[in-house]
Amino acid sequence: MRAIGFLLSIAIVVSLSQNQVLGRAPASPAQEARENNDGRLKDSDAAVLVQRFEQWTTAELRKMDPVGELYLQPGSGEKDTDSYSWGRVVTTSASEKERRNTVDPLPAHVEDLLSPDLQFDARHYVLRFIRHDSVNGIPVSIYETHSRGDYDGFEGQVALDRQGFVWRYIGSRRAVDSLLSKWSGQWRKRRFVYSGWRARLHGGSLYTTDVFIQETPSLNSSPQFSRRGKMRLWNFGKTRAEQARAELEVVEGNERTHEHGGRSAEENERQWMRDVEDYVLDVLTRDGYLAPEGTFETSCAQVISNLLAVARFGEPLDPPVRCRVLLSSRLDLRLLGHTMLISIGCLDTAGDEATVATILAHGLAEMATKPVPITAKVAFAKRPALELLAALETKPSNEDAVDKAALALLSKSLYRSKLEQAGLFLDGINDVSPRLTTLVPRAFVGHIGDTAGVLRQSEWMRRRPVYDPLRLGHFSALPLGSRMALNRETNQVALLRAPLVPMLGKSFGVIPPYPYPSDAEVDAPLVSRFAPN
Repeated sequence: MRAIGFLLSIAIVVSLSQNQVLGRAPASPAQEARENNDGRLKDSDAAVLVQRFEQWTTAELRKMDPVGELYLQPGSGEKDTDSYSWGRVVTTSASEKERRNTVDPLPAHVEDLLSPDLQFDARHYVLRFIRHDSVNGIPVSIYETHSRGDYDGFEGQVALDRQGFVWRYIGSRRAVDSLLSKWSGQWRKRRFVYSGWRARLHGGSLYTTDVFIQETPSLNSSPQFSRRGKMRLWNFGKTRAEQARAELEVVEGNERTHEHGGRSAEENERQWMRDVEDYVLDVLTRDGYLAPEGTFETSCAQVISNLLAVARFGEPLDPPVRCRVLLSSRLDLRLLGHTMLISIGCLDTAGDEATVATILAHGLAEMATKPVPITAKVAFAKRPALELLAALETKPSNEDAVDKAALALLSKSLYRSKLEQAGLFLDGINDVSPRLTTLVPRAFVGHIGDTAGVLRQSEWMRRRPVYDPLRLGHFSALPLGSRMALNRETNQVALLRAPLVPMLGKSFGVIPPYPYPSDAEVDAPLVSRFAPN
């Protein structure tokens, strides 16, 4: 009996210690759910956490003023062309008016791509735990999501961490199918799978920064991947209120007088044109369409210096030539006086420095052979940034003379023995431009494409391999996003520290991004990586 009483007293002590008598805090319902289900939440509790997070992150997004681009590319065997738009993502009454006046604006309701469901309501969903996993080193639980009844909900998976943050989602939704089908000009609705990645940026909030899009083919269609696309967002460094104040600062900063005492009329005119250049650059940078000056511009300046070192122009280019980076995946080169605006798409897809030098050499040759005065349409005109940018586009004319001047630069430069890959790049843009009309615009091909063969038939390029985009080990260009890293807060660009691996049949192609979730892991916040081949 004594032994039995002793054992009972031990059992009572153990029971009391498990029920807070010995100081243990009471468990929350979520903690109890984890304990009762092998360390994971109940499915119903997970649905509530997803609802709270999506409502919170949608509200946080509307405080910001991000810029984004949307691109959809057809498969290699399709007759359809591609589609591209960029601009403000979150619309207000003022920005909606700007959006409607913009050529190829982002589609209305494009925010649907930035969430599994902007109005996620746990009552309309059934979640089911699948497995534990990680997203870029962050432990997450993967839940399968299904909508109840006839609700147009998100069908797919979400990656939920222990704090209730959704770091990634992948699935489909009828609203997104309609959005993408209508925007890309399809007469019948197509089905798409979209996958979004989020990163911790401004003030610790999470924002969707990259979305990969893949068309779901019908059962009787080709098994090959067909239409692919992406959406990329940046300019998270300022809130909407801070952006509004920055707009006033740019205007006030350019309403200034200059002391021109002792200068000639020519010097005064040159200074005025430089002021106009600075104004346009300030507006494009402020609104998030142009990368601010940084270390990469120094690299571009070195390429320009290498080319100008052997130049034999009739008159020197004065003021000095500058180069800035447009934050667009579309291949583009525009001239603003003596400032070249080269797109991140050109830098991404160019296989080497000699190819970049070939593009910049054309810009220098154009400045020297047929200088285009800065249009009065941009001279301190208070216009939306994309209207200023559109005013800089010019139609190709007398390009043979420009190409000959560019060849003269390249043939005397240190790049002359490395131009075979540049020749393949020119072959590539001429080949894909009829199909990828928005990624490789007609104006870009007319200026840079060497359509008459002046460059490609020269002794420096004709030794290149025969162009064959499907030959193993052969490539004319890299996939989008291969070379450049974009800081989503500061909008600065830098060369990506990752191996450059050409992919068969993927020149100018779209590859799934796998971005880092925070700036704690890399020098620049959110550097995109690619899925392994």
